[in-house]
Amino acid sequence: MISVVTITYNNFEELVATCNSLGSQSDIEHVIINGGDCKKTLAFLHDYSPSFKSVIISENDSGIYDAFNKGVRASSGPLIHFLNSGDLLIDELYYQEVNKVFTQRPGAMAVHADIIFTDPIAGKIRIKPTLKSLGRGLNFNHPTFICKKDVFNLIGYFNTAYRYAGDFEWAIRFEKHRLDSIYLKALAVEMDGSGVSTTQEGKSILECFNALRDNRYLGFETSCSFAIRLVGFFSRKILRILGLLPLIRLAKRKKHHL
Repeated sequence: MISVVTITYNNFEELVATCNSLGSQSDIEHVIINGGDCKKTLAFLHDYSPSFKSVIISENDSGIYDAFNKGVRASSGPLIHFLNSGDLLIDELYYQEVNKVFTQRPGAMAVHADIIFTDPIAGKIRIKPTLKSLGRGLNFNHPTFICKKDVFNLIGYFNTAYRYAGDFEWAIRFEKHRLDSIYLKALAVEMDGSGVSTTQEGKSILECFNALRDNRYLGFETSCSFAIRLVGFFSRKILRILGLLPLIRLAKRKKHHL
């Protein structure tokens, strides 16, 4: 069984869309961690009765990664999938394929795939995982990442000291333990492009650097890759200041072969 963890904070419409995208999946449970006080959200969750098991926790939390940790601890399945409020499961067979991979590759600890990212400038883009150095950022698409719950016992939970890059810091520990992850060439999730990793990109990049430093993961290759990431970030920032958004759009679409 796959435990689908969805965290939400006063974004009612996005939560409903995420829940609806799960359809009539079988052999999953939906763990929803609600940290807000939106009355519509509370009413929706009170009446939420999908065909699969659901676990709902509505209480204050100390941020995204505290909510993630609550979701993992409340999950009863051996596999964990983080599908944030606003993200949509668009491949109804993805969970079946993931279960098949774990059956065929019992040593694998995670599976991931492609996403459609709704970029505020470039529109909808299909993004494949970089599979490169972590200096360039996450080397997998987090909304498609499904891992064994045992991973959290092995490398620990999300570090709540991070506000924007806790998933990246966790990924460093996953990488340092040399855990096996499998890439599926499937288009699994449509990702909401208004999350904090996008709206707070500068702060997120700074936290990523701190995570690399704190985990002693700043070797030569990683440092060079991070420098390239910085150049890209500041180049986009300058283009925005100059009002050259079409150039950003063109660069992003070219990068992803669109």
